[in-house]
Amino acid sequence: MKFHSESSPYHLKRNDTRVNVENAYTKWVHDLRRGGELTAAYVKNGSNTNLLVSPQKVSIGIIEGRAYRQYSSDILPAESFTVTEDESRPIVNFTQRLANQEGKILQGLTVSHSVCYHEWGYSKHVVKFDLDSVIENVGQIQVGALALSSDFECCAIREGIANCGNLSGTCNVKKWQRLTAGSTRDDLPVHLSNRLALSVNIFKFGIEGIEFSLADDLAAWDNVISKKPGWQQTYLAYNKGFGGYELRFCPIDSFSLGQNLSSSCMLGFRLALPHVRKNIVPLRPSSGSLLYFGRSFENRWPKPEDIEEWKKTGVTLMRLHNDGNAHNNGIFWHGGSYPPYPADEMNKMDGCLNTLKKEGISVAPYFSVKEFHPESPGFKVNAGIWKRQVEKDGNMLHNYCNNGEFGVQMCLKSDWLERRKATIDQVLSKHLFNGVYYDWCAGMECVNTRHAAGSLRHWDQDGLQDLLEWSHNRVGDLGEIYLHMTGVPNLAAENLASLVLTEESGYGKISPMMLTPHVHFLNIVPRQICDMLGSNATKTERRKLALCALLHHATVSSVHQDYLEFYKTLPPIDFTRYTRHTAPGENITYVDNCMVGLSAYWKKDEALLLFANIADRELKIEWCLNTSKLGQAWQKRGTLKGKIVLKPLELRIRRIA
Repeated sequence: MKFHSESSPYHLKRNDTRVNVENAYTKWVHDLRRGGELTAAYVKNGSNTNLLVSPQKVSIGIIEGRAYRQYSSDILPAESFTVTEDESRPIVNFTQRLANQEGKILQGLTVSHSVCYHEWGYSKHVVKFDLDSVIENVGQIQVGALALSSDFECCAIREGIANCGNLSGTCNVKKWQRLTAGSTRDDLPVHLSNRLALSVNIFKFGIEGIEFSLADDLAAWDNVISKKPGWQQTYLAYNKGFGGYELRFCPIDSFSLGQNLSSSCMLGFRLALPHVRKNIVPLRPSSGSLLYFGRSFENRWPKPEDIEEWKKTGVTLMRLHNDGNAHNNGIFWHGGSYPPYPADEMNKMDGCLNTLKKEGISVAPYFSVKEFHPESPGFKVNAGIWKRQVEKDGNMLHNYCNNGEFGVQMCLKSDWLERRKATIDQVLSKHLFNGVYYDWCAGMECVNTRHAAGSLRHWDQDGLQDLLEWSHNRVGDLGEIYLHMTGVPNLAAENLASLVLTEESGYGKISPMMLTPHVHFLNIVPRQICDMLGSNATKTERRKLALCALLHHATVSSVHQDYLEFYKTLPPIDFTRYTRHTAPGENITYVDNCMVGLSAYWKKDEALLLFANIADRELKIEWCLNTSKLGQAWQKRGTLKGKIVLKPLELRIRRIA
């Protein structure tokens, strides 16, 4: 159970004008004096301090003659407030009037705002503009705008397909942008676009974060004022005025006359906080592919000696990953098909699952969240209706492999969601699997009008969350939710995972700084990286990669003998006794040679330093640990410094009490 996340329902308590909504991991605060808006957000096992420096708000900018006035939802008290429930989830409902700083009300408009709090750390917001009369000369509308504290360290933004180079891809994060609280030009601004991003993650390394993402109906945000492109805004920048980060999502941002808000509209978004654990999550060594594709087809299933090696390494989870025609014989697990193999191969699979269950090793079958193979039952009838489409009248999006294809991309806003659930349930009902492994685990944009009640532009982030929560209920608290999420951070999804896999991209020079911040990210779930070195990599290169992953508190997803040996010989360290971890490059540990990595784990009265020499030669280095960032108990220690000599490829451990 130490690997598994748990759902934590929210409970609501009102104290005069404050409404506290909290679960075991997080707390949100609404203030009825400030329009009912959020005035605080806390991650209890993070810093447990307010992430917001001023209330969240809805605002409308009006051009009035030669002046410009901003009317906001956080100026006046909420006009009404009620609490309802949906499947035991509390829903906060309030109505607002927008006013400027002098208290003047924007006539003709009432805003209704509802927030439903879900047990996996996120809240669904719906903002409705109810118009009594036309609002003229609108220059800007902000919905759900946030003012965030200055000590955030990094952000990750997923833009829509209009701003991405690969229309058929998952809209991965282009850059994990470091934040500097206004001390460099990187913050001026961090991000500015005339189109709306799909999501923004902003976080402190290993401590806490917050995520803003659009609801599935993207078209609603497009049509508030005009259907013309280029009149929106996503804005993230350090604001010296209030000393924090300003995040705006604007369905309209164009200071031109004649833009009128003439009809009511409804906009949705999601806010999420991480289920940060009290202590460091453990490592999960080696969990990789059950099948050995480097062997012949007849010998691809693991042998008793393979399983024995896995046990010695501490492997507790494997995935049956067979989505492509690796042996060029047509025998592989076609997306959406059952049974996956001929009878003799099915017998081999069941025999293997039975053996592994006895040995205490779980197996999760591979399922692509999005891919439907053309040879699977029902494809010809349904694929045209369920397909993901990125342009009007667009063709099917095929994901090809060397010997054919993995499948065609589907959209979870269609009935593909229920078909996917049914095929997963069929597999889990008939075989000794103990969980699921999901690939293409990302919300993706689509314009197929047969989905989402005919909405022209949508994405399926909520559909994905629906599948994940259904999966968690289906496999139970002891089942595995193993997610591949390279480049697509998603706090609500990662909160319920038991293992997250990242870094499916080619590696350049191996070094402690080579990995994205998504590897270390936040202390909510064990993490691993893909082995992208290739079959011709040397033992030395594999050790280097394993060392770099370890510095980021992650493992390599592979059962190659070189990795098994690395994890078998790793000194026994109880990482779970510590409450914090930092990886290289996070401004807490420093070394004077880029071929050496230094990470640190700590709690109130003890620290653990991990040094790793990635060079092929002995190195003497100087190091330091910035204890001012380790908490109050360490403040008096000052900066710790030292020198150390490391052998080639050496891992060295040092404890500080």
